[in-house]
Parts: sequence; structure tokens; C-alpha cells
Amino acid sequence: MILKELVDCYDLMMNSDKFQVADFNSSIKKISFKFVINEEGLIKQVLDLQEDKQGVFMSVPLQVTKTSGILPSFLCDNSKYLLGYFYNKDKKSFQYFDKNFEESKKYHEIILKSIEDSKYYKAIMGFFENKDKNIENVQKMDEECLKGGLIVFSLDGDKECIHDIYEVRQKFIEYNSIKKNNTQSKEEGICLVSGNLLDELCSKYEVIKLKGGQPAGSYICFDGSDSYNEKVNISYNSMFKYTTALNTLLLSEDNNLYMSGNTVVFWSDKIGCKEEEFFPAFMLEENERDNEIEYNQEGVDEIESVIRLIRKGMTVDVDKINYDSSINMYILGLSPNNARVFIRFWFKNSIGDFVRLSNKHFEDTKLKRKRNIGKKNFVYEEVGVKISSILKTITPYGKTQNVPNTLINSLFKSILTGNVYPISIYNQILGRIRAEAGEDFVINHIRVSFIKGYLKRYYRLNKFRDKEGEVTVSLNTKSTNVAYNLGRIFAILEKIQMDSNNGSNIREKYLSAASSTPKSIFPNLLNLAQHHIAKIKKEGSTNFNYYDKMIGEILLNVNEFPAIFSSDEQGMFILGYYHQREDIYTSKKDREEN
Repeated sequence: MILKELVDCYDLMMNSDKFQVADFNSSIKKISFKFVINEEGLIKQVLDLQEDKQGVFMSVPLQVTKTSGILPSFLCDNSKYLLGYFYNKDKKSFQYFDKNFEESKKYHEIILKSIEDSKYYKAIMGFFENKDKNIENVQKMDEECLKGGLIVFSLDGDKECIHDIYEVRQKFIEYNSIKKNNTQSKEEGICLVSGNLLDELCSKYEVIKLKGGQPAGSYICFDGSDSYNEKVNISYNSMFKYTTALNTLLLSEDNNLYMSGNTVVFWSDKIGCKEEEFFPAFMLEENERDNEIEYNQEGVDEIESVIRLIRKGMTVDVDKINYDSSINMYILGLSPNNARVFIRFWFKNSIGDFVRLSNKHFEDTKLKRKRNIGKKNFVYEEVGVKISSILKTITPYGKTQNVPNTLINSLFKSILTGNVYPISIYNQILGRIRAEAGEDFVINHIRVSFIKGYLKRYYRLNKFRDKEGEVTVSLNTKSTNVAYNLGRIFAILEKIQMDSNNGSNIREKYLSAASSTPKSIFPNLLNLAQHHIAKIKKEGSTNFNYYDKMIGEILLNVNEFPAIFSSDEQGMFILGYYHQREDIYTSKKDREEN
């Protein structure tokens, strides 16, 4: 299924203006330098083609996969093969690679020998014959090309590269066709991708260049197959198309993103459409520039406005926006492991379903927060939480590279299927809150948003309607949930202690016990609060009456202090604490305006 969609993606790319896609005899590579040679093969110029120290993409003759051994490529290689001279980074010196050079020379001679009367044959073979002189020329012109990067050729006076000249290209195509026929399996079989009966099957596969994987590339892992997938019946055409499409998507800045050790590739069956941007907007963290732009539901900029809303973690009115909801979206999660590429998750659905599922995620995790605009202004808004933010908050100091792949996969699947969020992530967030209780950032919008979303979905999908109604976006003063109300009381007790100018913080000392075993700690905390209230009263503050009355009103909904809280009750405690704390620090004027 996945390979078939990638094969179809290749066909779409061939008819698209967005992608430059290689055909069966080509590769798209980043080229760093060009040697301009004369008809005797002497280098006249070394052109640096790099932009911001990055090579430019160019269609070149099909490149060989260099895993081990000496494997030259045709008219596009590094100086180790083209000049036999290369900079060794480990030894920090230039070295000769005579074997690489001789193999490259022999390889070019085999391919071009039938056009020995051509000026291009004479120029290329003259280049190899004048090795020493050309090394001297390069050292004078631009020594950087000896330190890495792919190099191509052009003849002095020509605009085209030599590999694009028709007679040269045809000779490579002929050679490549013979080589392909010799390496394909002669066994009959059915291609697992196309379903066609074939006489010849592909026996060697192209590699996938994945971030974090082997520099030389890795193979997609199939069950029961080795490095070259010899037990998998796939035609050469299908293999070339799916590997080329995937590598092209991985090279595109618009069609992949890297997240916690995983590479997520995405595309649609309408290549390059604006709706494709919904997905990265959903995955990546909020862009600060979007805070300055107001959302516009009407007008010609509807899709752009929706993208900004999704970036913020806000829900959209899918019935009012003007977009093609029938476009299919494909999302593929990959991660490397030694010489393999593992498929972590796969999603295929319409853009419309994707927007509805992302909407549901933001609706479930939606929580009110205060966002500063500039130095003095701020707004209150109701927003959900992004995947990247969730992953950052479950590890110490936000180091997402330590997040297990299983957690990322299960979180992603739960969002794109509408199922309950992973309880493992929920428990990890509760664990981080207990471990970091003394830190100011411990109970923040991101963590509480996920806790709220988990509880909302858990109660809804298990048909606990009454409990689901208790899980709200902002402070619920009518809640009868004991854990929620004790969380509220804990926030008030913390405020009372701070107003009494006490140096300690009850959150650091008692949050863990209060949120898990309330009976063992709350009677003591309430008695301690009376001392702090007395101190506030003595100092002439009127707040003591307000807080004392509020605690009394909340306690009306608490018949007794439970000995222990269950996992979901601990989440309700944190939610109640967060809501009450946010309400305490919201002025009466702001509360009325909102």
C-alpha cells in the first residue's frame, strides 16, 4: 500500500512544476563545483556552484550507491575519483587515491569508447590523462573542491554540462540498460506494487537518504528480507519510482520535517497545493509572526488564515472555509536504525478528515491562557497544544531526542484516529510534575492542556458523560469533583502562603502528596493556612476574608479527604490547581472583559 502510493507520487511529480524528478537513468543531486575543461582535457576554470554553502540540485547520470569498495559514477563525482586526490579530514592532509582514479578512468573509457571521434570523448579522456597538471590547476584556482562535494564537467564555450550532451547521454543510457538487464533476477513473479506479471524482477535496491541514518543511505525494511530485499518481488520500475519519490520528498524543504529522531514525510495527490501546508502547521510550534495577524474567515485568503489558526492551536470552522476537502493527504513516519529505514506510522485520508481530526485534538486539549503582546499588552485566548510541544514537556529540560519512538508513534496515531491519547505520555507528564514541583514552569499550559485532553477523551470514549462535563476549558466553580476542588484549594493555600511572606513554597514540599494521597496532607495544610491567614490579618490585608470564604465554599463539595487518588483523579487535581491559579492572577476587570 505505502509503496504503491509512493509510485503514484512519482508519476504525479513527473507532471508537476514543483519537483525536478529524475528519470530511470538519472539522479537529482546537490552539485558543488563544475570543472570547465578544454578539448585537451585541461581544467580552465573551477566554478563554485554553491549557494549559502549548499550545492545546487541538478539532474545527473544515475549515481551508484557507494556503500563499500571502489564505485565510480559517470561524469559526476568527487575529486577522490576524478583527480585521485582528496582531503582526508581525519589526518588533516591531502592524499592520493590512485585506485579510485584508475577505476573511474576505466569506467568512463568503457562507456564512451564507441564515440572516440567525438570532441567530448577526447576532452574527458584527456582530462584523465592530464591528472597531475589538473591537480596543479585546481590547487591554484579553488582548493575547496578537493575537500568534498560533487563535481560535474562542461566543455569550454558550451552552456550545457557534458553529461547533458545528447550523444554522451545516449551512451550512458545504453550502458545502464545492459547493466540493469544483467543484474535483474530472471525468475518470473508478480510485482507486489503494480500487481503485474513480470519476467524480470529487481534484485538490488536504491538506498534512502534519511537524517540520522547511514551517510551512504539505508534500505527500507521488509519483513523476512535482507539488505537488498531479494525475497521481495518488486519490479525495477516500481523500485526506482518509490525510492526516487521518497528521496525527492526528503530533499524538499516543504514536504518533510524532523521530530524527535523521526522524519515525517507528507504529500497529497494534488502536488504543491496550498492545502498541503495544513500538516506542517499542525505539527510545528507556533510562529510568533502569526500573533500579529488577525484571523479572517472570509475573503480570498481563507486557506492562509486557516493555516495561521492551526499554527496557533486554535479550532477552525470547517463549514465556512473554502478549500478542496477531497484531496487525499499521505503522511509517512520514518526512523533509521543501522542500515535500515523503519516505517513508524502511515496515514492516508482526505484533507477534510485531517482538518476535522486536528480540530478535534485542539478542541479536546483547548485551555485558556494569557499571551503577552509586546511589553504591556496581552490577550486571553483558548488554544490547544501541538505535538512538538507535548514531546518537549515529557522529558527533562525538553530534550526531545530522548523520547522513545513508541511514544511518538502512539501519540500521532491517537490524534489521527481520534482515539484516547497514550496513557504512558499522560503518566510521564504527571511524573515530571511531581519531580519538578519546585520549578516555576512545572504546571504550565502545555502540560495541563494534554492532561485535560487525555481526560476529556478518556471519559468521552468510555461514555462517562458526567465526568466528561467536569473537564472544562477554564475555571469550573460548579464542579462537584473532589479531586478538582482539592486542586483549587491547593492553589489558594499556595497563594495564602505567598501573601504571608513565608519563604517556603508548599507546592515544592507538598504537591506530590496532595495530588496522590490527600488524606495524609490536607488536614495539616488547612491548619497551617490558619497561621498564614492570621499573619495576613495582622498586617492589615483584607485578602484573608476573601480566601477564607472561598476555601469554605469549595469545601462544601468535599465530604471527606480520599486516602488515595487514582490516575485520572490526579489529573483532575492538576487541572483544578491550574484553573484556580490562573483565576487568582486574573484581575476583576480582565475577568469581566473576557
